[in-house]
Amino acid sequence: MMAGTSLGHSKLILLPILVALLIGAPQAHSQETPTVYDPPSSQLVEDSADEDSIDLHSAIEKAIQNNRELALMKTRIEIGRGRLRSSDGVDNPEFRISNISTGYITDEFDELELGLRWRPPRIGEMAEKREEARLRLWERKVEADQFAIELVTRVRYTHADVLLHEELVKIEKQRLEIETKRLALVEKMKDLGRRSIVYYTKARMWLAESRSEYSREVQRRNQARRHLGRLTGIRKPVSVPKNGELPKVELSLEELQEIAYRSRPITKLLEPSLELARAQYNAERFMLIPWFSYLEVSYHMEDRDMDWGELMFGLELPLFNWNIGNIKATKKRINRKRQQSEAVSERIEDQVRIRYNRYQEAILDWELSSKDGKEVISITEELLGDAGQHKTLPADEILELKLTIADTKKLLAEKRHRLAYTLADLLSAVGVNKVEQISGTGNGHANRPE
Repeated sequence: MMAGTSLGHSKLILLPILVALLIGAPQAHSQETPTVYDPPSSQLVEDSADEDSIDLHSAIEKAIQNNRELALMKTRIEIGRGRLRSSDGVDNPEFRISNISTGYITDEFDELELGLRWRPPRIGEMAEKREEARLRLWERKVEADQFAIELVTRVRYTHADVLLHEELVKIEKQRLEIETKRLALVEKMKDLGRRSIVYYTKARMWLAESRSEYSREVQRRNQARRHLGRLTGIRKPVSVPKNGELPKVELSLEELQEIAYRSRPITKLLEPSLELARAQYNAERFMLIPWFSYLEVSYHMEDRDMDWGELMFGLELPLFNWNIGNIKATKKRINRKRQQSEAVSERIEDQVRIRYNRYQEAILDWELSSKDGKEVISITEELLGDAGQHKTLPADEILELKLTIADTKKLLAEKRHRLAYTLADLLSAVGVNKVEQISGTGNGHANRPE
């Protein structure tokens, strides 16, 4: 019984020694400070000195200017303008020649008839064609405007991503340096018996995690830079200068909803759609009015000096088809367009309300976190200064305080990134491209690309 107990105690004593040998073997108990981890050069290839830098305003302008799909949409708008100009045209008349035979070749001239035949447009037909062409033109304009707003939103997203990851790369590099120093410190303390193998193992794990996170942030930053370069048409990675505070939206929810109803592209379709519905309703009603099916003027020439002119026309009479179904259908379409206008207004109000509430939450979170975070950083830096001057804190605790500063900066960067996203969403919901238009300093009118 005693022998079994002694064997069990021996195993418990030998187990930590074996773990220490296994973990410490790769390090060979080196007393040198591990070097700071550097990612492969392929990950840092975008950090060249000739890399372009672009601010948000310039990025938006270049994206709108260089986007090929938007250029194609503008071409379709010009095509629509041409079709609108041609929509007022009437059909050309038909030139008619009749009473021609081979007798003109073999015999003497007998007779000949020349005439013009024309189909006049029905009452309301020209107005219907014009409103239809006008609606098609506005549909292409709205499509281009909506695409431009979505493009600007994507640029804002990517610009915020670049800012975030550039900041996080700096923070993670600082963290990596701190974790490297901590591992070297813990290793020395372990050798002196002041730290356990468990703490040393955790320090190695933290360093490995920091290396991995640093590599990921470098990759994310480079991807965001390449994406911003593609969006702006520069076709190579671009960096962005560090911004100050994001502009704050000072307008109320009701004012933003009013601007959105004037600025959102979808609202520009309501009036042309309603006018087309009215023109179609009038055209269907006018079908009940007797109207000319054709007009023809002709001139007859004969060899007996009996030339004479003739006027003919056909008149379409609504005797069998009273067009009642089409009249009712187009009238209901007018009512539906009015209901659609109210539905669009409600949908815009809901979208602006949701985005506005999210923005308010994000800006409140940012203001509180920014204030508290700066206070934490200030207090921690004071503690580090006192500790460095009076040697009141152990070296590993000083490193912990530096990690606290890095964590706080990372938290603030992520909250600012979220605020930039919610601001971009609010701009998109209101239908404007400039923050000044909803920050209380603009005139409240949408700024759209021509």
